Amino acid sequence: MAQALEDFSVENAFFLDETEVLKELDSLDALIVVKRIDVSVVYMVSESFRRHKAVYFDVCDDFLAPGYKARPGPWQLALFGSIAPYLSGIITTGPAMVERIQEYLDGYSTKSVPIHILKDIAETRETVRSVTEYFRNSSAAKVKQAPPKPGKAPPRPLPPAPEEQSQPPQPEARTSAAAKLKSFFFPTGKQKEKQPSKPAVAVKAAPAETVAASGPVRKKVLWFGNYGSNHGTFGIVSLLNAVPALRAVQKDVPLELVVVSNNRTVFDSVIGQLDVPSSYLEWSVEAMAEAMGQADVALLTNGDDRFSMVKSSNRALQALASGVPVVATSNGAMAELSDFVVLDDFEAGLRRYLGDAGAENTRQDLLKYQAVAAEYSAPVVAAKWRDILVADVRAKRDLKPKSGATLFILREQSLGILSPEVLDRILAADDTAEFIVDSQVFQKAPALLECFIRHRIIPSVVATSEMDKGVASRMAKVKLVVLPEEKSKLVKDFTKEGRREGVAVTTLKDYCAALGPFPERLNETGKTKWVFVTHQNTKGWILDAICREIGSRQPDSWHVAYNPPKLPDAENYFYSHYSLYLKHTRKNAKQIGGARNFIWFTHPREDSAEEIAELVEAFNKATKVIFACSQHLDLWLERGLKPEKGCVVLGGADPELFRPHTRSGKTVGISSSYYERKNPDLLLELVKTQADWRFILIGRNWEEYSRFEELSNAPNFQYVVADYSEYPSWYDRFDVLLSASTLEGGPIPLLEAMMANVVPVASRTGFAPDLIRHGENGYLFDIDAKASDVAGLIEAAFGLKTDVRETVIDYSWDNFATKILDLAE
Repeated sequence: MAQALEDFSVENAFFLDETEVLKELDSLDALIVVKRIDVSVVYMVSESFRRHKAVYFDVCDDFLAPGYKARPGPWQLALFGSIAPYLSGIITTGPAMVERIQEYLDGYSTKSVPIHILKDIAETRETVRSVTEYFRNSSAAKVKQAPPKPGKAPPRPLPPAPEEQSQPPQPEARTSAAAKLKSFFFPTGKQKEKQPSKPAVAVKAAPAETVAASGPVRKKVLWFGNYGSNHGTFGIVSLLNAVPALRAVQKDVPLELVVVSNNRTVFDSVIGQLDVPSSYLEWSVEAMAEAMGQADVALLTNGDDRFSMVKSSNRALQALASGVPVVATSNGAMAELSDFVVLDDFEAGLRRYLGDAGAENTRQDLLKYQAVAAEYSAPVVAAKWRDILVADVRAKRDLKPKSGATLFILREQSLGILSPEVLDRILAADDTAEFIVDSQVFQKAPALLECFIRHRIIPSVVATSEMDKGVASRMAKVKLVVLPEEKSKLVKDFTKEGRREGVAVTTLKDYCAALGPFPERLNETGKTKWVFVTHQNTKGWILDAICREIGSRQPDSWHVAYNPPKLPDAENYFYSHYSLYLKHTRKNAKQIGGARNFIWFTHPREDSAEEIAELVEAFNKATKVIFACSQHLDLWLERGLKPEKGCVVLGGADPELFRPHTRSGKTVGISSSYYERKNPDLLLELVKTQADWRFILIGRNWEEYSRFEELSNAPNFQYVVADYSEYPSWYDRFDVLLSASTLEGGPIPLLEAMMANVVPVASRTGFAPDLIRHGENGYLFDIDAKASDVAGLIEAAFGLKTDVRETVIDYSWDNFATKILDLAE
């Protein structure tokens, strides 16, 4: 079956030791336990169930029966009852075994388990050889076993003797604990091409030792199988029921009983004492091939006890597939072959196939078998196995936890983020929150203990040395694990178990960031995590907003300082303009020198050579200079900035505030405060020359423009002074955003408009070249472009069909703030 499943893209491996199974379990999709029941199986099955693996119990015969292998009492059934609730299914060969297994489930388990019938494969000489070669060629790579104990020989991966079966012993039938199916076993649409089997080669068996081999040419009556056991009447001894028939037929048809088995002593003590001509062959692949090739009929007797009555029909199928007619003892499995197998009437059956009409009777019955032979072929049975596996593994994946508690692991390292205010917010936001707290935490921060008291939540408080114990048990009903940011065995174990269980894992920092925005606050000590420095005149405007966007997206203390003479103490300073950094390096060098300093560089001024030299020296002492666009980083690298001191972080916009809209007209929007560098004359010329377009300018201080009256009097122009909260509704009226500045760092309104699905037409300055792909999601022009050239681009923009928003959707304030904050890590 393993070989056949590989033709359906199922990779498998075999294990001879449960410790090897557990080592590999995370890489498996399913575990198949074949003809084995002991305490180790209980552990393997329960652990597989816990890790959401499909688990199957393959029961080819009644090895669960009390007394099997001389084991006293129903202990096998007790173990079976303990694993049944955790099985995805039980695989067996026919209706009789289904009834027997159901009887055991009813008596020893409270859970119903799906029982699948997968027919025995009809083996031929060719398939037996192919399978034998398959295992011998691949056993080193596929069979996994624990190293032998000192002084003991290693177990053989391919035992040489049969175990109640006719085919060569294979790991899944005798010594293997499991079959392994890797994660890529799902069919990919193109199955591996099936290679033809090598043609069978006739190999002469060792000379048969006979009881009576002289006289006329004798018809060969073949019996093969395991010699028997003390837990049933199957095996060689079952031939006693057929002795009268053999004697009767022998009077008319010279015959020889050929027995292929694995115990000469039992043969000699039973068959050797009878007056039926017989011979014995020790079981081997070669002996079976030789005997099957010479047989005229297979006489496949079986016992009459409870164990024997549910045995499978594999021997009969092997004979039929080899072209040998069958006379056999009936049982549940054999009943489905009754149309072409003679059951129970051994004398009639032997005469049917050995008499004068034997050849024709054999031909007719084998034709009947051929009509249904495909049902017993390896590809058909393997396809059914594959379907069972696919369905159950997918179901297991879907059952992985989608709801449950949020488990917080708090250690001393968590205190850098977890203030009482943050803990209050966590407890208010997540009523499923559970906590495992290192005992050191409350000693360092007793105020956190008061939070738990106030919210009436009892955390698990654990000694530091006990924190990493019982990780797996804590994950059973968890949807999310929140870990401290540290490299430790504890974090590694929880992360590994989370992946195994399908439980999300995050850090306390990232979890808290998602709870934002966090209000501006100072630490009790007076030293703040982040101080954002900006000019007084930016209050309520874009640079102030940027500072607040960053600060509010992290749970630590933060404060916006409007350029006071002396800055509050902080671990990190963020300067919204480089002039602020220069001022405080001159006046407060000692104070800020021990902190991390981040400079937000929007756009340069016309600085003198001396000022540039001073800035280069100061910038190279900063932690990082954050440029709003690539152009300005390149400029300062040319001026002498060290490469490791500079980086580019493009601005952000709120995708929830600036929602997309459908463009449908010819409205040109401008979003900007007035500065001469905003190129107001170009705007005026466009307004005057494009009378059929509508222009809407949102901003402030445009009254300072010398030609503002001329501009504002144009019938196709509207000037709006609005609160920032109203900007989205104005952007909804834009089809094109014009940004005509001769110098920019951003501008942020360009990104806001693109987020609202407005097509940008912008000068090549600031981050416009970083965001706009000319002709794809907008258009670019040189800063000295003529109005007529810009008008042509705007006309093209009116017809652009691109979803502009999708091209900038990742430039959110969340991502912007994360990039800035990560620079401090």
